[in-house]
Amino acid sequence: MLVLAIVALLVPLGLSLRNRVDSEVRLQARSEAQVVAASALPAMSPPQPAALGRLAAQAAESVHGRVIIVGPTGTVLADSGGTATLGSSYVSRPEVRKALTGSLVVQKRRTSASLGEDILATAVPVASEGIVRGAVRV
Repeated sequence: MLVLAIVALLVPLGLSLRNRVDSEVRLQARSEAQVVAASALPAMSPPQPAALGRLAAQAAESVHGRVIIVGPTGTVLADSGGTATLGSSYVSRPEVRKALTGSLVVQKRRTSASLGEDILATAVPVASEGIVRGAVRV
């Protein structure tokens, strides 16, 4: 009976803890993407790949994940993971495509075809005076 009571208490506690951690990860990714977008703006027009690359690498350390910065057409300007070829298109990624339309924050859990696993993708536009100059994906 005691074991049953303990299990009955631990299951809701475990679910609550999982939900809280998930919420914190989502919030951190959103915040970091917004900071990177604001920091990237001066290096976007004209694109300065070296500065954007440093910014993406620093942000990746902070979020313990990959950071990609794309231009207004979805072409990669910087990739902290170094796996995306500069100039390749990321417009096929749904979160990047939506961020390039000016959506404030796009965040979704989806399966990555290239990685073969689920990811939490967070993208925000890099915009100035209503003009979208690119996007950041964490």
